Amino acid sequence: MKFTPRRSFWFLFTLAIVSVILSARQPGMIQTPRDAAAGTLQMLLVPVSWSFTRAQSAFDSVLNFGHPSPQNSQRIKFRYDRIITLLKARIDVLQNLLDQTHLLDGNFPGIQPGTLLAANVDGFSTASTDTMFLDRGAQDDRALGAGDPVLAHLSLVGRVIAVGPQTCRVALLTAANMKETARIVRITDGKPLVISGDCLVTGTGLGVLHCELDQSVGGIPPRIGDIVILNDADWPSAINGITLGTVTHIAASDRTALRWSLKISPVCDMQQTHHAVILLRRHARQ
Repeated sequence: MKFTPRRSFWFLFTLAIVSVILSARQPGMIQTPRDAAAGTLQMLLVPVSWSFTRAQSAFDSVLNFGHPSPQNSQRIKFRYDRIITLLKARIDVLQNLLDQTHLLDGNFPGIQPGTLLAANVDGFSTASTDTMFLDRGAQDDRALGAGDPVLAHLSLVGRVIAVGPQTCRVALLTAANMKETARIVRITDGKPLVISGDCLVTGTGLGVLHCELDQSVGGIPPRIGDIVILNDADWPSAINGITLGTVTHIAASDRTALRWSLKISPVCDMQQTHHAVILLRRHARQ
């Protein structure tokens, strides 16, 4: 039989009555009536005391919920700080997607709605800063795959090379194995002047791009500040014409005579840029 507070009370009450009767019949058990009454009262108060202790415990738990201990306060604060941090990161991602979509939609109308996946920069490879990680993976969108272009601030910054469940690895254009065909233009009187219509831009593995141009007779020599834009059929047509970087250094080529050697800096320093967007080619083809 399970002892509930009600049953305990009546059991102890009955036991107290029996004790009083026995003490009356055998006075030697209790020295005085006063002692007997005190003992009886104490026994009668046992269930009441036990019930009150339970109630006090419950009441304390309610009070502690509103006024937690210092240890609980630290745990609660840590939990809510973490939730707030996650929410802020999510808001940043959505704001980034909104900003990038407005920019890309105005400049590259060929990009279809629903083909952009916003991401945060999650870190860089320990072997090279020309390889970075984004916090988007196959669990975020099954269409995400190797070869998808990565954009930031109206420029092409790299290409997805591997996809995991929650992250993806991106090779930046500056990586040593990256190559793109590009066009070099100069804005003159508000109009683009083509300096070179077809040049091969390669990554150096040192955070910059490299390109060599022929010093043709009658050709327009390059200048620092000239813009390098994508002109490559291996990339989605919707982003052909997107900026790769700007010319920051010009010198004579060490390899071949009558050639210019150009150093090109990317538009974005991804070490300082926290957000990017991925163009999902599988969605774009549908």
